Amino acid sequence: MATPSGDLELNLLREWREPLEPRRIALSAAGSFLFHVVALVGMYSLPENSPIRETPLVVADLRRSIPLYVPKELTQRDMNRGKITKTLDVRSSAPPSP
Repeated sequence: MATPSGDLELNLLREWREPLEPRRIALSAAGSFLFHVVALVGMYSLPENSPIRETPLVVADLRRSIPLYVPKELTQRDMNRGKITKTLDVRSSAPPSP
């Protein structure tokens, strides 16, 4: 079906007709059954995947681990009392001049 803008619209639903005829219901049921039989036969006829291979056992060597450093004191002792700005000032990252 074409929309007023001229685009084609995908419509997969069949038109609804009253009353439902037994022939139409039987045809839909037979089509569904046939589709599922073909899908199952196709699924079981696929070749098997490669056999399961033995994977090597991975063991963690804790003697070579790097300990994490967790600071015991906070680096910022006081709360911010000034106004918080949303812009970045490049001069704040420069070292102070002598």
